[in-house]
Amino acid sequence: MTDFLEINLFDSIAVLIAAAIPIYLSFYVQGSLRILTVLLSIFVLIHALYHILEVFEYEDIADTIILPLSILLLIVFGLVYLRIRNLIKVST
Repeated sequence: MTDFLEINLFDSIAVLIAAAIPIYLSFYVQGSLRILTVLLSIFVLIHALYHILEVFEYEDIADTIILPLSILLLIVFGLVYLRIRNLIKVST
């Protein structure tokens, strides 16, 4: 196994472990915070899928579909955060 594959394997395991926190939180928080934690959980899981596909040498799928999808989801997360923040500012 090359160094690149070992790094991606380690990254995929670390990202999956890190995904447990927002997934756990999404079950217990309410309202707009739940929306944010669900979006963050989906982003982290898609990013883990990217590394898993790299481990199994599906670079084409990982680079052309999964990576842009995770970037798009991260941008959506930021836009939803800004929208929620602005709604909270207006209501206070």
